[in-house]
Amino acid sequence: DVEINVTAIPTSEFDAKLTAAITGGVVPDVVFLSTQTQRGLFETGAFQAVPDGLVDSDVFFPVAVEGTNLDGVTYGVPWYLYSRVMYYRSDLANDLGLSAPTTWDELRGFLQAFKDSGVEIPLSINLPWGRPTAEELMSFSAQNGGSFISDDFSEWTIDTPENVEALDFWASMVTDGLASPDGPLFEDVTPYFTEGKSVAKVNGPWMPAGLAAANGQEWVDSHIASVAPPAGPAGSKAAIGGGTLAVLKDGDNTDAGWKLVRWLADP
Repeated sequence: DVEINVTAIPTSEFDAKLTAAITGGVVPDVVFLSTQTQRGLFETGAFQAVPDGLVDSDVFFPVAVEGTNLDGVTYGVPWYLYSRVMYYRSDLANDLGLSAPTTWDELRGFLQAFKDSGVEIPLSINLPWGRPTAEELMSFSAQNGGSFISDDFSEWTIDTPENVEALDFWASMVTDGLASPDGPLFEDVTPYFTEGKSVAKVNGPWMPAGLAAANGQEWVDSHIASVAPPAGPAGSKAAIGGGTLAVLKDGDNTDAGWKLVRWLADP
């Protein structure tokens, strides 16, 4: 009979507050980490290794398991995983006789056709945001064969030709009038898509849910379609996100914490 405290912290503040808790030695029993930033937290050395046999790692997608490993040690249990796809207004595309784009070149033509038809901001991108902006650029970089960091995580590789080319392509969406640096912001995507002011966005699974809440599922079924992100020279690369459950060494109830993780990870 152990009381486990649960606290909700906004994503934007989580890493800083957890790092402060680790430094102060007063930490939660169980934490839910973002797959996008968990490696940096594992580097603090504050986390317990996952006990042998706690879960069957084969039931998870390999890429999710790989993200919980640091120097051959597993520090977390994947809880959920998603990939970003390109959502678009399929009804308006059909009206214009357009097929979903599969390459960067096709994406540009796809967006230009919408622009010519009067759509205000064909492509919604994450320019006004911090981490989501970097994640979106990372996806374009991967599609061009680039990466922000070396394979062994030992050095930054931000200014490689592959990354510069990806940034140029991404920025050209704005300079060519196919996207806007002023929005739509995260909370504006639903009304922009509903009104047809924006018609394409690479996003996660929350987007159709938001559109369904505003317009009904039947509207989504008849107005929205999704495809893999249009491929660059290195192919189609989708950013993943999600969350991982972990237990800290300084927690008061580590054994109970791992039991909770095991229970949460049971399908």
